[in-house]
Amino acid sequence: MLDLNGPFTWQRIDCNPVGFGPSIRNRCGFFVIENKQNLVSNEYYVHVYCGNYLSAAQDIFLNDHWKGIIASNSAKNEKMQVAWQQVKNNIAIKRGHFSQVVFNGELFIFGGECDRKRFSEMYKVLLQ
Repeated sequence: MLDLNGPFTWQRIDCNPVGFGPSIRNRCGFFVIENKQNLVSNEYYVHVYCGNYLSAAQDIFLNDHWKGIIASNSAKNEKMQVAWQQVKNNIAIKRGHFSQVVFNGELFIFGGECDRKRFSEMYKVLLQ
């Protein structure tokens, strides 16, 4: 049973150890899934996609997709890092402010906004 009474210890994960990975962004998609093919170590896949950032008072919207691998170790003092790779199947339309859910190995994205246009469309992609 999950004990929600704490105390909790936060551990920082180095998201950009070699200068390669997703750019600065907000209002993006983010989720973590367990690598069930590697049962020896606790590996997790981290996905970051879409979102936007402010540049010279203008919103810049993104449609890129990054997948990272985090290897979790039971050693508490070990520095954790993410090894990134850019996924080639970019999201169809640049957007931020959307809703997402991962269900049954697929990612679903609904709605969002880009350049003051709001969307009511849905996309899905099989996660590998």
